[in-house]
Amino acid sequence: MFQIFGMGPLTWITFLPLLGMVLILLIPSGKDERSKEVSKLLFRWVTIIFTFLQLVIAILIYINYNYHKAGINDPSGFQFVDKFKWIYLYGLPLLGNVRIDYYVGIDGISAPMVLLTAIVCFVASFSSFSVSKALKGYFAMYLLLDAGMMGVFVALDFFLFYVFWELMLLPMYFLIGIWGGPRKEYAAIKFFLYTLFGSVFMLLVMIALFFAVGSFNMLDMMDPSKYNPNSILFGVDTTWRYIAFMALFVGFAIKVPSVPFHTWLPDAHVEAPTPISVILAGVLLKMGTYGMMRISWPMFPDAVKYFQWFIALVGVVSIVYGALCALGQHRVGKRDFKKLIAYSSVSHMGFVVLGMAALNTSGMEGAILQMFNHGTITAMLFMVVGVLYDRSHTRGLDDFGGMANKMPIYTGLMTISFMAAIGLPGLSGFVSEILVFLGAFQYNPTLTMIAATGIVLGAGYMLWTLQKVFFGQVPEKWAGPWDPTHKKYKTDDLNAVELVALTPLALIVIYLGIQPNAMLEPETALVATFLVALIVDLIFRKSKNISGIILLIGFIVTGIFLCTAGNQNSVVFSKMLAVDPFAKFFKWVILISSFIVVLMSFFSKELYEKDRRLGEYFSLIAGMTFGMFLLSGASNLIMIYLSIETMSISSYILAGYTKEIKRSSEASLKYVIFGAVSSGIMLYGISILFGLTGSLNLYDINYAIAHGKAEMFPLLISGIMIIAGIGYKISAVPFHFWTPDVYEGAPVTITALLSVASKAAGFAILIRFLKVAFFDHTSPVAADTWKLLSTIDWKFIIAILSVLTMTFGNLVAVWQTNLKRLLAYSSIAHAGYMLMGVVVMTDAGVASILIYFVVYMFMNLGAFYVVMLFANKIGSEELDDYTGIGYRSPVLAVCMVIFLISLTGLPPTAGFIGKWYLFIAVINANYIWLAVVGVLNSVVSLFYYVKVVRNMFLRGLDKEHEPLSFSPMSVVMLLLLVIPTLVLGIWYEPILYWANKSVGIFLGN
Repeated sequence: MFQIFGMGPLTWITFLPLLGMVLILLIPSGKDERSKEVSKLLFRWVTIIFTFLQLVIAILIYINYNYHKAGINDPSGFQFVDKFKWIYLYGLPLLGNVRIDYYVGIDGISAPMVLLTAIVCFVASFSSFSVSKALKGYFAMYLLLDAGMMGVFVALDFFLFYVFWELMLLPMYFLIGIWGGPRKEYAAIKFFLYTLFGSVFMLLVMIALFFAVGSFNMLDMMDPSKYNPNSILFGVDTTWRYIAFMALFVGFAIKVPSVPFHTWLPDAHVEAPTPISVILAGVLLKMGTYGMMRISWPMFPDAVKYFQWFIALVGVVSIVYGALCALGQHRVGKRDFKKLIAYSSVSHMGFVVLGMAALNTSGMEGAILQMFNHGTITAMLFMVVGVLYDRSHTRGLDDFGGMANKMPIYTGLMTISFMAAIGLPGLSGFVSEILVFLGAFQYNPTLTMIAATGIVLGAGYMLWTLQKVFFGQVPEKWAGPWDPTHKKYKTDDLNAVELVALTPLALIVIYLGIQPNAMLEPETALVATFLVALIVDLIFRKSKNISGIILLIGFIVTGIFLCTAGNQNSVVFSKMLAVDPFAKFFKWVILISSFIVVLMSFFSKELYEKDRRLGEYFSLIAGMTFGMFLLSGASNLIMIYLSIETMSISSYILAGYTKEIKRSSEASLKYVIFGAVSSGIMLYGISILFGLTGSLNLYDINYAIAHGKAEMFPLLISGIMIIAGIGYKISAVPFHFWTPDVYEGAPVTITALLSVASKAAGFAILIRFLKVAFFDHTSPVAADTWKLLSTIDWKFIIAILSVLTMTFGNLVAVWQTNLKRLLAYSSIAHAGYMLMGVVVMTDAGVASILIYFVVYMFMNLGAFYVVMLFANKIGSEELDDYTGIGYRSPVLAVCMVIFLISLTGLPPTAGFIGKWYLFIAVINANYIWLAVVGVLNSVVSLFYYVKVVRNMFLRGLDKEHEPLSFSPMSVVMLLLLVIPTLVLGIWYEPILYWANKSVGIFLGN
């Protein structure tokens, strides 16, 4: 990292705010109105610039931080160290020689706090735009407070630590006492006295440690060999060490604040201006728990162990008491919004204390992460409360209602912060709290269970507040605009400054909630795309395409992550997700299909002809794609179930998106009903399999079966039930009943997505489930891989399923008069073809399925795209209305012929290559009869595909045909689907190579 004037990044990040403060003090306040306004603008922007520079340095530190180095009490584990002689005095009476160094550095405890301080101070500077009086003094104190807090987190000399600790006390006192609310003097004095009371205890212990060690170096104070044997703090488990520890604990607990030292916090929060409340909750409270981690725990480990139960109890009491006080706000007095959030901070900081008290890795990691997460979440909460107060000048919860109608963007961001505070999975609060509970449960299950009630109470007061403020009717006094003159508020919703302040915090909360892992970056990108598309839709409601464009960009980013992911072969997320070439192949098929469907959507008349909010449509596609990504790599039965449900919920809504059309609503309802039934059957099968094997992990299930721990008959029942749930997704007979009606009723784009991407995800998990759970992977002979289930002829069962699926699909398709319905039954038949590869299940059999999916993707999406373009013009999908259409639009009609020939499996199209490799794999496995059935079914399919060609070109020749015109871009899109359908029928080596490289499913433990 850089050094400027011999000083490293930690020195600069600490003292940059002081430089900004000096600059602000040098700026004249101005005499006339114009110069005063210019000065106010300069005060604000100097603060923003210096806090932004501080944030940039914090990010550079984060990027260059080495996470493999330990710190705590090891000097070599600290990074970015600056150490200079500061105060060196010799021969002093009583004290002797005093050596105080300017000593700063960071480790894994302090690094997150440095980043948190920089983030919160930067975003709070935007919130400071609402402050209007004595701006020079305000921003000078603001930057001084910033420097004091940053110094606390980087100091490694106790004297320097204490200086910074006291330094931030004075500006906070003035910021509350001058710029606070009606009871600001009382709140400021109460804060000052409580904190000073704790500081006295800290000072006394610091002096005792100095006499024991002979220096103020914190790392020396952590080394027992450095203690003077004559010191009162020498030794282990002595009374004076216990007293010193408790003195430090009280001093730090006041700052946390833990019950019963918490009473200053609600008053300080309620009276402080919004940006100071943000800093107080976001950073200042963390100084207490940081002091415990940095000083109390490593310097007095014996006392920590002795008082462990008491510390854990303090944490649990704070969790429950703080939550009860917050919940009680809906029954008392004014029902102050800020006071509710203040008490919630008491509760959430109790989790940090509980995690530290566990004295294990999970608990400590959870505590550190909770400090960071609570800092961002509570900063966001106080900011959104401040937004409402700035407009209405009240924080009474009874004064509001229906704000979701008046401020939708504000409501969206507020909901994110509320759900994160509750600890909802997918947001940052969940990750840290679950780690705390894991650590605490190892130490004391009883206290942990009591602490868990805080989660329930937290959900109670947060959801009550959300309902009270944001739903229902808008009170009459707020029915009009906040500012009728539009001078201060040009919109009723968030303005640009507020968005700049809140959006980064929301993104951090979401990002940390999904726990980005290098191997899960594609999934992370999809979740981020989903959320960004939703938020952008709230902001730009009149623009129908912007969410779709964001979705395309998000898919491209996801593709980049897939490209850079390499060919890992492992399991992640507690062995619930496999990351291997097989999953990666299907992710590509799903991603490309979704990308093409989004492009198709831009040309869909049925989506754009009504005044629809297409942002929701595009966001749901992102959510569905995310579910399919998870399903393609799921290696745990619960993850399989959750992935299917994640995918299904989005698809249920999308199927009925054109709800004003009766058949669309019916399709969605039928889809939900059949989906619920299949999910129930699958869940029951999962429970039986879990009971038989004692595990939900596919690898462990395989081990249990291999060692004879499961009876064959109930194993057969459970397997059939799970396959039934998966068979519903791939439209295999007899689980196909939903397919024709849903395909016909859904928008063409969603029908196309269901026919390819959803089917791909279903086949991915079907193959993984069978191969990982039921195969004997030790067998050297491929034909013997099913021998774990020797009493059950699974190959025959799946072969019959394949025959029924392809035969039923093709025969019923013959009688269809609606083209979408015809393609629906065709899709069922193609699922039957692909099931032939599942019967074989050798590498060749699996590779043949992968090859088939690539070619099927282009030809099937192409066919649906042509149906959509023709429906845009003629308003029908009936075969009779295709009479003579080949002469009205020869280009589209010829393209449709190519797609249909390929679906039949005739050369020289890609469909021929797909079926060719399927039939070869089946024949090589001695399933010649199955290959014959497949060929006969292909002949049947040719009959109904030719019906479409006949109507387009051989009927209506005696009529005059009005030409149909299409936009050049829609034709270009069509060519992008036709070209691969033709080229891959001739030059198929790339997909053959890709498929053969992707058949490896991770099979290790």
